[in-house]
Amino acid sequence: MAKWWRSLRTAVQSPQQPLSPPQPFHSPSSRYHTIQAIPREVVGSRVSARDREQGRIPAVVFSQSLLDINPSNRYNSRKRLLTTEKKQIQAILKSVEIPFFCSTTFPLQIRAGSGSSALLESGTVLPIKASHIFLIHRDEKTGKILNLVFAWADEGTEMKVDVPVVFKGEENCPGLKKAVNVTSPDSDGQDNHFPSITYLMVFLHLSLYSNAVTGGHLKMMRRTLKYLCPAEHIPQKIEVDISNLDIEDGLFMHDVEVHPSLKLLSKNENLPVCKIVATNLDTPEPAALNLESPEPAEI
Repeated sequence: MAKWWRSLRTAVQSPQQPLSPPQPFHSPSSRYHTIQAIPREVVGSRVSARDREQGRIPAVVFSQSLLDINPSNRYNSRKRLLTTEKKQIQAILKSVEIPFFCSTTFPLQIRAGSGSSALLESGTVLPIKASHIFLIHRDEKTGKILNLVFAWADEGTEMKVDVPVVFKGEENCPGLKKAVNVTSPDSDGQDNHFPSITYLMVFLHLSLYSNAVTGGHLKMMRRTLKYLCPAEHIPQKIEVDISNLDIEDGLFMHDVEVHPSLKLLSKNENLPVCKIVATNLDTPEPAALNLESPEPAEI
């Protein structure tokens, strides 16, 4: 009885601590992809070189309107000179495929100093490019990134973005699945097919008849499409389905389905995006395009 009383008294004197409220979940990638930067008050080549030696990359962020050809359209640029952490940018370039880097928005936090918890300003930014040249300045000899350029992409603003085009459905595309079909005129005037003929016989046949065709290949006319996008609806990529295309079929700009808020920046929406082209056996097949992402440049 005494033992039971002591245990009850202990429970009364030491009440159970209330459970802490659940913490919001943040995936490691979302935390790491929030770019951390600090202000850069002094500019110049020597200062930038010193920042790079300390593991930081000079950067600038401003409104995309600053790049407009018409000066009257260049409203308040909200320009900020910054430096970013080299290791963080390196990790981002490894996780985000290079072709999609300039169509991906990132949260940006500007801190009072390196390691400081004081937040001076925050927003969303988009890596930008102009004249088809990424505004990521690299050293010509080493390939190291020297500077980064971003544009503010806060909700409610409109951005001009070159969105990469990615083709899908190749495995079901009739024009790409055509088997080898060698045709020659018979004595009776009808075609004679050799679907499983040996390569030697194929070449002998081609020496007499050079109009043989085998399947087709995808000819890409557009690797990117330029859209005017609300900042909150910028697509990282546009997927174009070619699973129903046969030889000589193609898709045009007006066939591409995107979010209704996106506006295609092209004077002619009838321009082709891709086409399935027949492959002649008597001509060398075009080299396959390398769709894999290049290795990230040394930083």
